[in-house]
Amino acid sequence: MKLFFLCFSSVCLVVFAQSRVIELKCNPNYDISRIVNLPYRCINGLSCFFEHIHVDENTNLILNFDETNYGLDCVGFVNTTISELPSNLFNKYQAINSLYASNIGLLKLPPNTFQNASNALDINLSDNKLRTLEARIFSPCRYLRKLVLHHNDLEEIDMDAFDNLNDLEELDLSNNLLSVIPHKALGQLKGLKTLILGNNSLNVRYGMFPESLVTLDLSYNKLENFTLKSIISLQNLKHLILNGNRIYRFRQHIFPDGILDPLKSLKHVQLSDNEFYCTTLADIVIWLEKHKLKIDVEPHLVIVNSSNIRGVGCKEEQRFFL
Repeated sequence: MKLFFLCFSSVCLVVFAQSRVIELKCNPNYDISRIVNLPYRCINGLSCFFEHIHVDENTNLILNFDETNYGLDCVGFVNTTISELPSNLFNKYQAINSLYASNIGLLKLPPNTFQNASNALDINLSDNKLRTLEARIFSPCRYLRKLVLHHNDLEEIDMDAFDNLNDLEELDLSNNLLSVIPHKALGQLKGLKTLILGNNSLNVRYGMFPESLVTLDLSYNKLENFTLKSIISLQNLKHLILNGNRIYRFRQHIFPDGILDPLKSLKHVQLSDNEFYCTTLADIVIWLEKHKLKIDVEPHLVIVNSSNIRGVGCKEEQRFFL
């Protein structure tokens, strides 16, 4: 129940607005072939999907639990618009491993959202409107392996938002509005192997990433002064993605001498869609190939009909003659 104050001249009335309550029941026969990028547990296991729910913030969603669905592997939402997940979702479906809640208009994650989600292994909350991640919001999901949060409106992440996620292996925070992520937030993820941070506005600072990383995607973050010194602790890193930044400096600034001694596992680098002069890029390519590092280029970023080296685009330096 919510209070509203309506005032007319000098008289104010208190109005009580009763929240609506809607009881939901999921469809175990939903055709999941219509959904792309589903977790494999949703495809190969027992799934149940809620569909065609369109409610505002004054509506409480209560689940109608069916005992025949107790052993579900996956629960999801499709063709739906809700501001937050049903408060008793994981009370009713404690055994589920996967939650698919992409593109359903989520605005917030109340503190108790994942209170009983101890069996969750992957959660997809992509393409929503989440702005913040509160402290310990995912902590009950202690066995979580994959967390997808791309294409939200995230501006702030509490330093303890990912507390207790010791088994998390993949985290996707791309296409958000992040300019800062607290060191502790990512650094405590000791099992993290893949971190996707593309299309934000982040600065890279020493010590902000866990040493367990194998793949780090920093594409399209407007980076100008990037140097491998800032990730020198990532001794397990194999794939570094730097596409679409503003990197243009000489090789010595990006790849200082001796830097590959601590970064002994690094094998693949992506540098497409930056602002290199061709002479600078040539210097970088020679250095990378000398140290047996492969320059990877995504097919859609390959440059063919203009200046490029190994498919990576570059600018010709202008020369003026008297």
